[in-house]
Amino acid sequence: MDWQGSFRGRAGLCGQQGSDLWHRGIAFGDISHTYTNLTTGISETTSDTRTGWTAGGGVEVALTPNILARAEYRYTDFGTYRYNSVTSFPGLTGQQEARFSTVRVGAAYKF
Repeated sequence: MDWQGSFRGRAGLCGQQGSDLWHRGIAFGDISHTYTNLTTGISETTSDTRTGWTAGGGVEVALTPNILARAEYRYTDFGTYRYNSVTSFPGLTGQQEARFSTVRVGAAYKF
């Protein structure tokens, strides 16, 4: 994956010490695959901008009145798609299922 991004809506419940957050949205990214025939040594690469969906959740906690800490999990699924080989495996079709999980942590300072 050369690049990826998303548009997500976030919702959550605020408590005295922190928030529980959930999000869901649309994802997009440039996904490429390289296929190599080990017998002939011929390789081919396919690349395409794909769209899919993403969802996740996390927590945000106030460590002090001005410093916030956050942890988040995000699942992204670009669906299943097929690719017809032209040079490496002529006449054959490959199937891809691009999915991944991400864990992020962060901090913020409120002015």
